[in-house]
Amino acid sequence: MRNSKDSAKNIIDNFIKILKQDGFEISEPQIAQFSYQADITGSDGKIKLLVYFGKKGNKVVLQGNKDLNLYQELNHKIFGAQLFNNVKNSVTEPDIYIGTDESGKGDYFGPLVVASVFTDPSFNLLYFVYHSTSFTNFYYKSIHLEFL
Repeated sequence: MRNSKDSAKNIIDNFIKILKQDGFEISEPQIAQFSYQADITGSDGKIKLLVYFGKKGNKVVLQGNKDLNLYQELNHKIFGAQLFNNVKNSVTEPDIYIGTDESGKGDYFGPLVVASVFTDPSFNLLYFVYHSTSFTNFYYKSIHLEFL
């Protein structure tokens, strides 16, 4: 099984390979205490590409002047919108819903009540859905016969 240090090395090597193919001038990666890093040089300056490794995995970071054209171009290539082309902008509502809720303290501290509800397209929602704490006893008594 690969650890995050090996994974970070693989990530920076892949970035270097792709960026060299795109014509960028890049140094060989150097290892630091918690990262691999490489310098990317352009006509308007120098940017550092870092891939951190640790217990929680890897993190890719660009360091440098954010106003440089080089930084903006690299930022777009590495983190840009093309990475998220498959994201849909709209949410489709499902035809069915399943909801659960519980109330009480549980077995150790006292009684626990659990309820579950399933609805499908044929379900006619007679009442708006509100949190149960906003209902009065009168409301419950007035609607309970309709659901029997």
